[in-house]
Amino acid sequence: MIKAKLPNCINALTCKLLQLFVSLIFHNSTALQTKTDKFHDIIGHVLFAVLALLALLFSWERLYVDAGYYLMRVINQESFWIEHQRLILIFPEWLPLLGVYLSLPIKWLVALYSIGHVLFFYAAYLISRYTFGNQWAGYQLALVQVLGLIEGFFVPVFELYYGCGLAVIYLSMLQSNQQGLKFTIISLLLFAFTLLSHPFMLFILAAIIGIKVIDEKKLSKYHLWMLLVAMSVLITKKLTQSIYEKYKAEGFIKGLKSLSYPLDYLNTAAEFMLTNYADVLAISLLFIVTLILSRKKLVSLAYLVSFLILAVFCNVLARDFNPGRYTEQVYYPIVALLILFIPFLPFNTLSKTHRNVILIAFLLVFAYRISLIVHKGRQFTMRIQTIHELCEGVQSLDGSKFIISEAKFDSLHTTTINWSLTLESLIYSASKPEMRTITICTDADYEGSLQEGRNPTKNQYLFRRWEMYEDNTLNNKYFKLNNGNYQTIEIETILGKHQ
Repeated sequence: MIKAKLPNCINALTCKLLQLFVSLIFHNSTALQTKTDKFHDIIGHVLFAVLALLALLFSWERLYVDAGYYLMRVINQESFWIEHQRLILIFPEWLPLLGVYLSLPIKWLVALYSIGHVLFFYAAYLISRYTFGNQWAGYQLALVQVLGLIEGFFVPVFELYYGCGLAVIYLSMLQSNQQGLKFTIISLLLFAFTLLSHPFMLFILAAIIGIKVIDEKKLSKYHLWMLLVAMSVLITKKLTQSIYEKYKAEGFIKGLKSLSYPLDYLNTAAEFMLTNYADVLAISLLFIVTLILSRKKLVSLAYLVSFLILAVFCNVLARDFNPGRYTEQVYYPIVALLILFIPFLPFNTLSKTHRNVILIAFLLVFAYRISLIVHKGRQFTMRIQTIHELCEGVQSLDGSKFIISEAKFDSLHTTTINWSLTLESLIYSASKPEMRTITICTDADYEGSLQEGRNPTKNQYLFRRWEMYEDNTLNNKYFKLNNGNYQTIEIETILGKHQ
């Protein structure tokens, strides 16, 4: 974990980003000369407008598990909160952190946090499109936020999503064919930073660059520099890896060694993929057919092999097939490969009809995923409304720390309560001036904490199942949690009183 109190840097970063947005939006790029280019740009802005609207509509819902954890850390510590040396987490945190420095109300911090995820990818789009001329950047960076995701949309803080955003910029730089020492240094620094975002990014970018080399049939000195940077990143990560990353790496290697695929398991895997990733498979098939028709059979084979290898790697980390945000994150590398490969399709040699088919496919997939997300969003809204009603209902009781039955809550909803309840209840209760700050945890988390030797006193609270802190460590600018012991409450009683 890395903490840094940087109010001056945050203000400077904000000013620079605003300048960047203005300069890029009004940038008079030579890439904007045809009606087709302008059409793609309009579509790109529309896609991001849809995503921004959803982010605002579901701002409270998007505090699920890790998302709520990082926002709570930022508010409470008044600093960036970086874990596992993944510095890319600065990007989702800077906007709510700026809000904290400005002493904005919590409800504003929640909204800034949710919309900030969309703004990061929008900034990546502006840079990729208007600086490096990537015509497909809008589709890529919109799809990064929805393709392969349903529950994952409500946990937008995942390093690989952000790594994909940086990878789009980096690959756009390579496609622009710019040269020079300054370009080389900046691009290699971006390459290194992108690799540091998530361990899987090395495999994904290696596949994309490898396919590009196969297509162009040439190597250059730049590829040697890339190799040296990648090796440096690997060594750095090996020397600085956290206990969590070491555990994950050992589990991955152990899983590879014991890998087996009985026929029954393959049938289950195929059913899982067709049920949850039919759009990803369909677009991949469209890519392969396009490459074959363009007489790029070796490139199509390289893409297929890369896709299958990544799918196997993902499966090693999640051998069961339980749909949900964790599984969506584990299988995201195959989605990332597809998205990052888009600009490398031979669009210049395709007929107008073929290009339109690909464009329509992207838009249909985007619309399909948005419909799934909105449907799941209704379930998350019911979940968050129940949490808010519980926070309001316990205001009539003595005390500030409560325990509810996880099984009873989950019986009311199709979306599980999960361990972020402690954080979501703190954040919501503190957002209402007329309410006192309270925290609610599940019986499973409380009992699990006791089993692991953490028994909170009246001066302590559970930050989450694995962490316990003193009440006075909360940021008193936002949270005023009274001392007291945890007490069990009945969900039906509290909700009945509230109504």
